[in-house]
Amino acid sequence: MLPRVFILCWFVVACSAVIADERDSLVRSLESGRYELGTNLRILEDKAGELTIDQVSRIKDKRFVSNSSGIANLGITPYTYWLEINIEAFERGKEKDFADEWYLEIGRALLDVAELYVPDSKGDTRYKRLTQGHPLVSVQFIT
Repeated sequence: MLPRVFILCWFVVACSAVIADERDSLVRSLESGRYELGTNLRILEDKAGELTIDQVSRIKDKRFVSNSSGIANLGITPYTYWLEINIEAFERGKEKDFADEWYLEIGRALLDVAELYVPDSKGDTRYKRLTQGHPLVSVQFIT
């Protein structure tokens, strides 16, 4: 089986339950436009490759490890990795939703599969899958 890396990105609309969460969040002014996410990632290694998004989203323990380097280098392994990032948006000192377009760039990654899960304020999760060899011209973006 080909190595698989799953990308789990939590773009969180700030609310009291999220603010009370003890995990660190990336809090930035939306006016700057580009953000390096590496040091804000939390990484979970799924050696069996059997976890689902529902199971991973309920994990609140130390199985997620904070990334301490600027760029997460997981090496070449047969394992599945879940990466989590919590983002709270502020503009001019006020909380803001994520109505703007956001793009996730996975630079120079040797991935067979990348999956993006984006929870919304209603509790639903939007999903996008990109596989190796998938022509970028046909990629549909989550809107």
